Amino acid sequence: NKSAPDEIIDYIAACGAGDARRAINLLENAFFASGDTLELDIIEAMTPKVIGNFDRAGNVHYDLLSALQKSIRGSDPDAAIFYLAKILEGGDLLGACRRLQVISCEDIGLAYPAATQIVRACVESARELGMPEASIPLAYATILLATAPKSNSAYLAYAAAAADVAAGKGQGVPDHMRP
Repeated sequence: NKSAPDEIIDYIAACGAGDARRAINLLENAFFASGDTLELDIIEAMTPKVIGNFDRAGNVHYDLLSALQKSIRGSDPDAAIFYLAKILEGGDLLGACRRLQVISCEDIGLAYPAATQIVRACVESARELGMPEASIPLAYATILLATAPKSNSAYLAYAAAAADVAAGKGQGVPDHMRP
């Protein structure tokens, strides 16, 4: 169980600048980077230096995550690193971590299956390190994904199967597949 003095919670809320998602992300990042008690110096180190990266409606935030993914999908490591930096400097370590893990499965997939394990290790390292050092393993993961071969076959296969389920296909299990 971790604890946080009221002034720390107030500071996190103020850093959210009216955006609850931003405040929750900061709280999550602080939670993973702190010991038993959340500490102000750790949280200040994670506080975005450029709050203007994110608008109140959150559209810019999701646009940046999309730009990161599209840069990786397009095999452009320079653009991918740029968008990673914008996301991290905007204070969203966990959003970057989540998106890189999705990209490793959705866009790289079976063309380079080990990418998922490598990205997972980089994400775990980043979450353990916290910012600013978290940027190093995440940059590694980003460049790896941007330069890796791409295959979305698993993503497309699942989407097709889910569409079949939604259409009511396969209501019963065939006799030869039952115990």
